[in-house]
Amino acid sequence: MPTVLGCRVKTNLTLESAIHINVKRMNYGRSLVILYLILYYVFPIIGNAIFEERIFTIYKITPIDLYMIAALISIVILFLIINQLPSVKILPDIYRDCIISVFYSIGVMYTRMRFYVSIISIPFSAVYLIAGFNSYRYSHDGISGDGSLYNSFIIIFNLVISLDIFYQIYVQCKSMPQWDKRFKWRMANGLFSLSLLMTANGTASMLIAVFALLFSLFPGNFERLLFLGEKESFLLRSKKLIKIITMGFLVSLCAWFAGETIKSSSTEKSGNILSSANLMVKYIEESPELIENFGYYLISAMSSHYYSMTYALEVKSVDVNSKASLRLVHPLQSFIYRFDIMAGGILNVERPEFGSLSRLNYVLLSDEVAISERQGTSPGLIASFFYVFPPVIGIFICAFYMAWVARLTNNLLFHARSKSISIFGLLLLLQFMLMFFQSPFDLLAIFDNAYLAVVILFVMSSLQVYKRRRAPRF
Repeated sequence: MPTVLGCRVKTNLTLESAIHINVKRMNYGRSLVILYLILYYVFPIIGNAIFEERIFTIYKITPIDLYMIAALISIVILFLIINQLPSVKILPDIYRDCIISVFYSIGVMYTRMRFYVSIISIPFSAVYLIAGFNSYRYSHDGISGDGSLYNSFIIIFNLVISLDIFYQIYVQCKSMPQWDKRFKWRMANGLFSLSLLMTANGTASMLIAVFALLFSLFPGNFERLLFLGEKESFLLRSKKLIKIITMGFLVSLCAWFAGETIKSSSTEKSGNILSSANLMVKYIEESPELIENFGYYLISAMSSHYYSMTYALEVKSVDVNSKASLRLVHPLQSFIYRFDIMAGGILNVERPEFGSLSRLNYVLLSDEVAISERQGTSPGLIASFFYVFPPVIGIFICAFYMAWVARLTNNLLFHARSKSISIFGLLLLLQFMLMFFQSPFDLLAIFDNAYLAVVILFVMSSLQVYKRRRAPRF
C-alpha cells in the first residue's frame, strides 16, 4: 500500500489506469490513420489538381466534387468521435485470457528459438533468390506455378520475419537499450534482415528490408530517429530531420531500383536478376527525364486509393458491371479455390474470374490491358467500404473500422507510451501496417499473407493487453 507523507493511503489504482492518461495523450493509432488519409487522399487531391496535365495514369480519373469531399470529411469526423469512445468487450475475460495465454506460450517458445531460426533463414532465402522466385507476383501463373510449395513457405517465412522485426522496433522498443549489447539479439536481427533482402518481391518489401538492415546495424540510433525525446532542442530535432530526409531518399531510391529490377526480371526469359539490373541501369542512363518527372510519378503512384474512392462514389451500383454485384463473394470464391488447391484439387474448383476486390477494382478502374489474369489494384480503405455498402452505411462502418485499427495500434505501441513518435516513425509504422488499409474485405480469402499478417498483429496487440491486465496492482 503506498504512503503519502508517511501516511498509509488505500487505493485501487492499477498499472493500466495509472498510465491511461499517457496512452490517450500519445494516440499513435489516431496519428497513423490520419497520416494514411493525408498521404493517400489529401496529397493526391492537391497533386492532381495542381499537376493534372502532367500526371500519367492508367486509371480512370473521376473529377472530385463537393459530395466526395463531404464524404471524406464525414468519415474523418466520425472516426475522431468513435476513437474517443470506450472499448467494448466481445468475449468475457476468462475466455479471452485462455486463448491469449496459448499464443503467449507460443511467443515464449519462439523467442527461445529465435536465434537458431535466423541462422537457418539464410540458406532457405539464398535458394529462393537463386531460383528466381522473387518475381512470382508478376508472372502469369503466380504462386500456383512451379515451386509453389517452396514459394508459399518462403512467403510465410518472410512475413513472420518482417513482423518479428516490427516487434523488435515498435512493440518491444522499451527493451532495446538494455538489449543493445546482446550478441544473439543483434545477430538474429542482422540475419533476418539479410533474409528479407534476398526474398523481397517488390519495392515495398525491399523498403522494409533495407530499413530492417539499418535497424540491425544501428539499433540505438535507429530508435532515436523513430521517437523524439522530451527535452530535445530545436537544433537536435533539425539535425534528426536532415538525417531522416537523407536516409529516406537514399533508401527509397535503392528500394525503387530493386523493386523495378525484380518486376522486369519476370519478363526476361532467363529470369536473371543481374541482367534485369543491368537493363535498369541502362534505362536510367538513357532517361534523364526520370528525375524531372519523379514528383509526378510519386503523385500518380500514391493516387490509386483516391481514384478508387472517386470512382466508387461516382458510379451507382446498378451502373457498374453486373459481375461486380455481391462483391463479398469474390474473396470468398478465392478462399474456396485456394482451399481446393491445398486439398489436392478434390473439389475441382475453377479459378474465379474475380478472386478479390483488388482484381475487380483494377478491371473497373483501368482501361489498360492486363499483364495477367491476377493483376489487381488495391481499392484502399474508403473505396472498399463504398464498393460493398451504400455510401451512407459505408461511411459509418469505415469510421468504426478505422477506430478499431487505431486502438489496435495503440495497444501494440503501449511500451512507447512515454515517447513522441517522429514523422519517420509514423511513415515506417504505416509501411508495416499498410495491409489494414489496402483492401480489408480481401482478408476474407483467408489463405493469404495479408490475412496472416493481420492475425499476427492482432495477437501481438492482444498480448500487450493481456500482460497489462496481469500486471501487479499498486
